[in-house]
Amino acid sequence: METLLIIVGAAILVGAVVWFSKSRWKTIETARGGNVDALEVKNAYLKDKDIRSRVKVENGGTPVTGIASTTGTLDTSFGAADAADDTVYRLEVNAGDLDKAERALQQFEQEVQHDEGVRL
Repeated sequence: METLLIIVGAAILVGAVVWFSKSRWKTIETARGGNVDALEVKNAYLKDKDIRSRVKVENGGTPVTGIASTTGTLDTSFGAADAADDTVYRLEVNAGDLDKAERALQQFEQEVQHDEGVRL
């Protein structure tokens, strides 16, 4: 009986850890197919501002083989992302940095608009 209680307790603990770890990241922007460059630029900008962010890659709900689906630069050397039309890229930030990330991205958009205005 004690063994059963230990197993059930461990299963609950593992389930709670998985559930909480998934809820720690919030999607703030998505892109499909070849539109990932803008997300990578924004991800780099957020990282420069010390905001925990990542670009997550999914292909029809499953991670794409050969592409880093956590923090860091995307590795598209295997070509898997180019072959699938339903590849979804998500710019995610840590839930604790959500407000900070939204303010930083607003500032980023203003800087981009200002830079485009200067070039005209």
